Amino acid sequence: MTIPLDRRLRRRLADSIEAVFGPDPGLIRLRTATRAVLSAIVAIALAVALFGGSKAMAPVFAAGFMVSVFGNIAVQDSAIGARLVSLLLLALTMTAAMAVTGALAAHPRIADTVVFVICVVASAMRSLGQRGTAIGMVAFLGSFLGDFLHVALAMVLRVLAGALIAAGAVAVLRLWLIRDDPAALLAHVRRHLDRRISRILGAARDLVGAGGPASDTLTEPVEHRINRELARLNDAFLVAQHELNDLGQPDGGKAQLSWDRLFALELAAERLVRVAAHHGGSADRERACGLLDRLNAALLGGARLPDRLTNAQGPLLRAIDALIAALDRNAPASAAAPVDTVGLG
Repeated sequence: MTIPLDRRLRRRLADSIEAVFGPDPGLIRLRTATRAVLSAIVAIALAVALFGGSKAMAPVFAAGFMVSVFGNIAVQDSAIGARLVSLLLLALTMTAAMAVTGALAAHPRIADTVVFVICVVASAMRSLGQRGTAIGMVAFLGSFLGDFLHVALAMVLRVLAGALIAAGAVAVLRLWLIRDDPAALLAHVRRHLDRRISRILGAARDLVGAGGPASDTLTEPVEHRINRELARLNDAFLVAQHELNDLGQPDGGKAQLSWDRLFALELAAERLVRVAAHHGGSADRERACGLLDRLNAALLGGARLPDRLTNAQGPLLRAIDALIAALDRNAPASAAAPVDTVGLG
């Protein structure tokens, strides 16, 4: 199956970007980073407008920056009210931690001990869930900044104001101006994963089309390509699962991209390409090539998936059937269990 020139150019551009920045299914991480940067810019700009831009205001800017960043990447409550509460707690925690260690600036050893204790407590707060983890991280960073910047008690109210401004900027950007749309993001993630699976299918199609034993078809460049595509597929799945778990999904979303389904899909794709490397010259080669082309068309062009192969014989057809089952969004995740483990040798 010939790939159009424009699609090949887009693929090369996507590969180049991914090689530098890593996988980002649905551009979820880029979206989060953009909100964090914009929140920090707004918070610091408002702090400068209110309190001036002198060096003495460094604790205010630092508090606003930290709340802006962690308010975007660490606050993952599903309800809007819960997110607002978490953002308020981050601002208060940052201010309190900076005030405590700043007040101990004249006693460096005691201040350092307090930072260490807060670090231990922050680590223990991870057991309280995502909100506890976020508050713990902000508490540790606030204690470190207070110790480093020697925050005076006279600055505490300004630090609190800067932190609250940052929390407000995060709330406006994240909850109203640049809101997450779980359904749309889920669709983008699915398309990204489909493209990655398509790359694996392309590698398998080349191996099957070449035919012959593995010693003839599995040359070093081909093996490098397979390992690279499998590694990128694994990275994309891990990022997608982590980000979607934090994001929350619409009804049916977790059925389509649950951990079990992602794992089954990744395992089915990996086994297919490994089976193709060792059984590309089987008697089912022509039928397998046709099925792989139809699968690629379904992933990239929106065509219907091939029907499940009843009584599939041979490891190659069974591996293709397992991938078809894993790609079927309407099938239960338990039906997508791939078969036949075959290594690259």
